[in-house]
Amino acid sequence: MNEKSSHFIRLHAHVHYKTLIITMDNSFDGHVSIQNGKYRSSKRDDYGIGLSSIRSVAGKYDGDVAFEAADGIFQSSVYLQIYK
Repeated sequence: MNEKSSHFIRLHAHVHYKTLIITMDNSFDGHVSIQNGKYRSSKRDDYGIGLSSIRSVAGKYDGDVAFEAADGIFQSSVYLQIYK
């Protein structure tokens, strides 16, 4: 993988059946470390705060999150109900 051209972040949002779905695809080195159900940071020897922040905000608004890693792409998804 060419490091200069392979790094990316893609953000996408749409509404489906009164649910706002926000997804972020982020390139990464393909190595995932999960301990006690939490993702460990690849930048330091600790748990990152980014994913727990996403989970916390989604929970505050009765939403949900999903995280998936495959083929060098880490995908974070947030699902929020729209009440209008």
